[in-house]
Amino acid sequence: MLKGIDLSAWQTDIDYMQLKASGIDFAILRCGYGKNIEQKDKMFEKHYAGCKYAGIKVGAYLYSYCTAVDNAE
Repeated sequence: MLKGIDLSAWQTDIDYMQLKASGIDFAILRCGYGKNIEQKDKMFEKHYAGCKYAGIKVGAYLYSYCTAVDNAE
């Protein structure tokens, strides 16, 4: 079984090499939320670079808070 972690702007000062050493195989990174560019996750690039450097596989997601179909469209 693979071990993963979810990282976003809520997590700072991450030791990516320590994550890898503790058995973390992959990270899912929040790239942003909502639909506007200013809602980009401010830690995305740092988390991406740190995970890649440590050899942690990376995936990404965009957090949505839509409450109706027309919002999602």
